[in-house]
Amino acid sequence: MRSAQDSYSTTYWKNRELEKLPGDLPQSAKDAEAAALRAVSNAEEGLRQAEIAAESARLAEQTGIQAAEQQVNQSQAALDKLQAGATPDQIAAASAQVAQARSQLDALTNPTTASQRAQREASVAQAQAALESAQYNRSQADLKAPFAGVVAEVNIDVGDPSSSAGAAAIRLIDLSELTAEVDVSDVDIAGVQVGQAASMIVQSLPNVTFSGKVISIAPAATVSGNVRTYTVRISIDDQSGLLAGMRVRATIAPAS
Repeated sequence: MRSAQDSYSTTYWKNRELEKLPGDLPQSAKDAEAAALRAVSNAEEGLRQAEIAAESARLAEQTGIQAAEQQVNQSQAALDKLQAGATPDQIAAASAQVAQARSQLDALTNPTTASQRAQREASVAQAQAALESAQYNRSQADLKAPFAGVVAEVNIDVGDPSSSAGAAAIRLIDLSELTAEVDVSDVDIAGVQVGQAASMIVQSLPNVTFSGKVISIAPAATVSGNVRTYTVRISIDDQSGLLAGMRVRATIAPAS
């Protein structure tokens, strides 16, 4: 049951992301979602049938016990009636019937039967717990972004694992507050401090100068061959006309 629920949840949310892309949702994706939903329905029906079978077995066992008790009472009554004037053989035969009826009743009420009943009840309880867990997992299957933004990249396809090595499955961008990231060499980084003013020029807007200030400096260098640089993030006072991913050149004012 859990496997079916997890499979449907994964397929469902992949399709919802694919629907955000240009074009129609591929038929193969629709078929995969429909097949996953049928698997969930089949699993739920299997649980329902297991519950019905367990209840039927319980009722049948109870009916058998009641019939056995009735047989014991009838055999005992017949024996009591024969005690007054029956022959020893008749008494022995009636006693055997009583013993047989008691044996049948004991077979229905002994610990082995009780153990089997407990196993059936445990199986139903386990299946019910699995269903409830799967239903909870499906209710928690929504992908919740840590901030409001726009989906910039979807790096997964139908059938891919939820996480791919080297790339995030989905990349989200917050366009409400863009920042610039520039690489400063290890020779110059000593002269950069948080709070310093900076001016920036974007290649696509060469006649516009954007102002801002340094808001963070990477604590460790990025090494590429013999070159060591530190990533410096700069806030932008007015980001009108800017888009995420634009190439920028920054000048950081010397510390006063």
